[in-house]
Amino acid sequence: MPDTSQHRDQSLRNKRVYRDRLDGPEAQYSEWAVTALFYTALHDMDAYLYQLAGRVDPGNHRNRDSLVRTHCRRAWPTYKKLKDASEQGRYRCRRFTKAEIERYEEDALRKLPRLLR
Repeated sequence: MPDTSQHRDQSLRNKRVYRDRLDGPEAQYSEWAVTALFYTALHDMDAYLYQLAGRVDPGNHRNRDSLVRTHCRRAWPTYKKLKDASEQGRYRCRRFTKAEIERYEEDALRKLPRLLR
C-alpha cells in the first residue's frame, strides 16, 4: 500500500508528464493532457486520504469516490469534474481545447491542493 510520500511522488511524476509532454504549443493529445491532470489530482487525493482517514488505500475508483465524498466534501466537485473529463477523453474520444485544458490545469494543480489543506 503506497503511503503519503509515495502518492506525492507519483503526483509529481504525473505533473511532469503533463508539463514535459502534453502541455504547450506542441501538445497534440488533449485527452491525455486531461488524464495526466486527473491522475495528478488522484494521487494528491490519495495522499490526503492516507493521512486523514487512517492509512487508507482506496484501491479503486469506486472506493475513492466514496471516501472523497465523505472526508473531502469541499474537494469532491473539483475532483469529480477532473475525473469526468478524463473519462470523456479516454472512453468517449473527446478532444479538449487549450482553454479547457487550462481550466483543468487550474483545478488539478492549484484549486484542489488548496482544498486539501
